[in-house]
Amino acid sequence: MNSKVLAKTAPAPEGPWSEPITLYQATPITEGSSIYAAVPHPYYDHSGKTLVVTFTNHPNTIQAIKITF
Repeated sequence: MNSKVLAKTAPAPEGPWSEPITLYQATPITEGSSIYAAVPHPYYDHSGKTLVVTFTNHPNTIQAIKITF
């Protein structure tokens, strides 16, 4: 586990899938804590130019970021 929010792409739902790319490098709140449960929220921008992602920054802090493509 690490503190990166990653994504993979594919031409179809069944693949083949690309290698992961880093969308965001999160900063852990405390030394040795982890980032997990990243969830994309594509419905905030139907143009596809941005993506809101939420994730948990342990200990139990939900954070949201906006990624611009």
